[in-house]
Amino acid sequence: MLSKPIDQASQDAPRFTLAGHRPIVVCVDDDRQILSALERTLRNDAYETWTTDGPHNVLEWLRTGRVSVLMADQSMPGMKGTELLKSARELSPQTARILVTAVPEDPLVLKAMETIEFRMMRKPWDDLALRGLVRERLQVGVPSA
Repeated sequence: MLSKPIDQASQDAPRFTLAGHRPIVVCVDDDRQILSALERTLRNDAYETWTTDGPHNVLEWLRTGRVSVLMADQSMPGMKGTELLKSARELSPQTARILVTAVPEDPLVLKAMETIEFRMMRKPWDDLALRGLVRERLQVGVPSA
């Protein structure tokens, strides 16, 4: 399984334009240790895992490539995960969305749940539950080639 961190130039953005490519799961979190843990958890499954600590990078990737699942941390400087998921829904409605948060009862999260379709995973997560959620989201949200 190829797992490649992407956090610099948009030329490294996942481009998913030809039939037969594996699904791409993008994880965004400002904490490098969390990104490493997500990558370790997801690396043996049948999709590519891409990581970044820059939520603004993801917006460009959604415009230029085909991301199957976007997993975003809620508490990031510069952009909340719910803001990123809302933009993702507008830019790429077929991309499945997962919010990862230590505080699911946060009023911003609860309000976003009313208007943005996404699933939530609580930090710290259970590895099997996280992998199962990603597989489930792939089944309902994978873009057609």
